[in-house]
Amino acid sequence: MIKYKAEPRDIVVIQVYFPTTEAEENEIEEMYARLEELCKLAKRSDNLIIIGHWNAVIGEGADRQVVGADGLGTRNEKGERLVDFYKQYDLVITNTYQNIHRRKRNQVQRYKTYPGADVNSNHNLLMMKNNVTYKKLKKPTQKERRYDINMLEDHKTAVAYESCISKTFEVPSQNE
Repeated sequence: MIKYKAEPRDIVVIQVYFPTTEAEENEIEEMYARLEELCKLAKRSDNLIIIGHWNAVIGEGADRQVVGADGLGTRNEKGERLVDFYKQYDLVITNTYQNIHRRKRNQVQRYKTYPGADVNSNHNLLMMKNNVTYKKLKKPTQKERRYDINMLEDHKTAVAYESCISKTFEVPSQNE
């Protein structure tokens, strides 16, 4: 997990690599438990992005708010578990490598995998352009200046105030 300090919200990136389908069920549950711990460390206001390899087939399904309309193939058990996890944290799957909070999905401008990249692995390098935009912050307004009129009860303060005011404003005569 990497947390980037940013204004007005921090960006939290979690990278995962889930076990293959041959792995024991308890190993997968342990990974989800660790992932949940990391997600809970991120504040709700943070921009949470989860990237990595899930070793799951998401496929088609009725979960359009999580998967979208482009699911391909038949969803397996791991895919079902992944979709449930994303529903729990209100995340969307933009592709099988990169996932983001639903409110911020329009920030993903472009992503592309590079299958031929030499990374000494059977995985593909993923490049993503992410445009982080937020509402313009309102500038704090100056506090209204408050005067303590009780100070005018002191004779010296009242005379000084009256002198200052009479210099600032011209007092009209009663004949006018």
